[in-house]
Amino acid sequence: MVACYPSTPWIIPPPKRFDAPLRLFCFPPAGAGALLFRPWLTYSSPEIELFVIQLPGREHRLKEPCFTELAPLIKALTAAMIPSLEPGKFAFFGHSMGALIAFELTRELRRQGLVLPEYLFVCGRRAPQIPIDNPLYTQNESILIEALRQYGGTPEAVLQNSDLMELFLPIFRSDLTLNETYQYQSELPLEVPIAIFGAMNDPVATPEQFEQWKQQTSGAFELKLFEGGHMFFKDDPKLLLKPIFERLNCRL
Repeated sequence: MVACYPSTPWIIPPPKRFDAPLRLFCFPPAGAGALLFRPWLTYSSPEIELFVIQLPGREHRLKEPCFTELAPLIKALTAAMIPSLEPGKFAFFGHSMGALIAFELTRELRRQGLVLPEYLFVCGRRAPQIPIDNPLYTQNESILIEALRQYGGTPEAVLQNSDLMELFLPIFRSDLTLNETYQYQSELPLEVPIAIFGAMNDPVATPEQFEQWKQQTSGAFELKLFEGGHMFFKDDPKLLLKPIFERLNCRL
């Protein structure tokens, strides 16, 4: 395809340009930024390129306010992403809060009559129609820090650094607010295949809650479970990239 790389703070393209026939857009979980996916970028190939979504309020967008409601975020993100979706085929991957964003972004593209992703890969989040019954966003800082400890992925030295937590916790709380106050609205299932990846010991959601994603597609559906907790893939991106590339008929 004749491609142009995005010129927007919302999207970080791969370090090398391949003009691959398929793009995989990656959406981060609560509190995280594009750096979470930096190890993934080394797997860009002539067949598939990884583009990372950078939300406001973190890393190079630190001075921008975080969103605390999903609807305005989806509106802004859709407008920013449309030019990057036009050149050819694409797929979405989202973890935890990122799974919800990827899902609602796909529904918004459908509402606007725009091209939809080839595949929707979601990870580490209960199906969107299941309300979150144990919200954290109103809890005090010590409870939020303990939640991060249970999720895994944040070094203990960081959790015990008061200066870093003073910077990070407001971002995390804003993202939790967005994720936990989300109000699901019923629509027709997507005509997009969905694969849900989850961990057996995830404190955020159960295998039964992962399974309910099947209600959101009229196409193919698959649930793949892994050992570990919420951030089971952080130290080994291939755990997820291998099944994703396989389902997109690309080589890793």
